[in-house]
Amino acid sequence: MNPRSSSPARAGSVFAVDSTRLPWGVTAVTLATCLALSAAAGFGPSAYAVLVLALGLVMALGWPVLLGMPHETSARISVAAAAVALAAAVLIPSGEQPLRWLPLALGVTMMVTFVTLAPGGRLRSDLVESASGALAGGVVVASGMALAPTADRGRGTDFVVVALAALAAGALAELSGRRIGALAVLPVMVAGAIVGWLVAGVVGVNAIAALGLGMLLASFSYSARRMFGAVAGVREGFGQTALGIASVLLPGILVVALAQLAGI
Repeated sequence: MNPRSSSPARAGSVFAVDSTRLPWGVTAVTLATCLALSAAAGFGPSAYAVLVLALGLVMALGWPVLLGMPHETSARISVAAAAVALAAAVLIPSGEQPLRWLPLALGVTMMVTFVTLAPGGRLRSDLVESASGALAGGVVVASGMALAPTADRGRGTDFVVVALAALAAGALAELSGRRIGALAVLPVMVAGAIVGWLVAGVVGVNAIAALGLGMLLASFSYSARRMFGAVAGVREGFGQTALGIASVLLPGILVVALAQLAGI
């Protein structure tokens, strides 16, 4: 039996932390990530992808800590390799198909995960746990990286800025959970919708679309922090950093989908 999996902290990790009262570090990292990505969006897809790469590498340090994963070093290598492969997939010119190489990068990520975590085929339950967590980390980075081509200095940039502003507003409204608990989802949705609508008026995005975008992004990101913030790893500094970054990158694919529906 893996000694880490039987420890009291891990056995009760799901109930160890009240995720309606997340550490301040999670909120600070979430806001800083939104601000940095908003600034990068103004410089185009390449700058955005490079920043997501940097954020992915930082997240790789804390992701195993957050989830309490065994084999932390191998898991870090896997998530970091995912960030590098996904960034390369976006940065390599691909004409009118900016995400052409993304599936290949995800395939590379999976192979790296299996090679680093299951050498010689010696499978155990703790390796399965680590592989699952590492693959989840790769998915988080992939979702954030998929948004890079949308930041194209035109309407796409404005759309990305609206989404990130709404997400940041939701992170601030989430602090109300310290008083009202799980009901904080309501002010989060309202804050995301209002800020999305206000920012849309400034940058020229359709106000109704921005209202829905803001509500969805703020609530989805909030849900990610609630879910992953219920584990003991969120008490650690690296864990807080990983959660803050992940809660901003993970909704990226939703923004891509909504941007395509809006004809952007």
